[in-house]
Amino acid sequence: AAELLASHGTEIAQIVRGELQPLSDAEQREVLQSSMSYYPTDLMVVGWVAALVCDTPEGAATTIQLLEYANTQLLEFRHYDDILTKVLHTVYKKLDQPASLLRRWRMARDAERLNRIRLDVRELTERAETAIKFLSDMFYARVYRVAANRVGVADYRNLVDEKLQTAGELYEFMVNEFHQARAFVLEVLVVAILVIELVHLFR
Repeated sequence: AAELLASHGTEIAQIVRGELQPLSDAEQREVLQSSMSYYPTDLMVVGWVAALVCDTPEGAATTIQLLEYANTQLLEFRHYDDILTKVLHTVYKKLDQPASLLRRWRMARDAERLNRIRLDVRELTERAETAIKFLSDMFYARVYRVAANRVGVADYRNLVDEKLQTAGELYEFMVNEFHQARAFVLEVLVVAILVIELVHLFR
């Protein structure tokens, strides 16, 4: 692996970055930082665009599966991020509407939908994270972590977590708005009943 990096590091960096021209020394070093090997004869270098795996077909099979899984997770988190972005945009638009009793009364339905989506996304993200914990081999666990970091899984996971937190705060706010509206309606009904009883009493 060391000999391969020393003799063909320039070409490997080009392949992983998907470039036709040789990269600068600094960029080559940055790309090759993700190189890993278990035996002297195998090598893996991961990048955003591509990855290079040099191994026997049997040895490379698990590594390729982990690379595919990391990319699958990236697509899932990007999908969750897109869903949460659209949902939060819709909620913000409704909150920008003039404050009224009817709007507050509808908050219960909107809050329930927001919370359902929030819980679904959280469940799916936790399930995706839990799946990798079954890797008993420490080397393959490191392979996954390197691949996931290189393709940006952690970045999109952080975005999803931030939006989940925002969705949770909005859910609490919307529920409070609904409770205030319900309390107001109940107070109005109590006052109306008292007025009716007083009218009957004076009659």
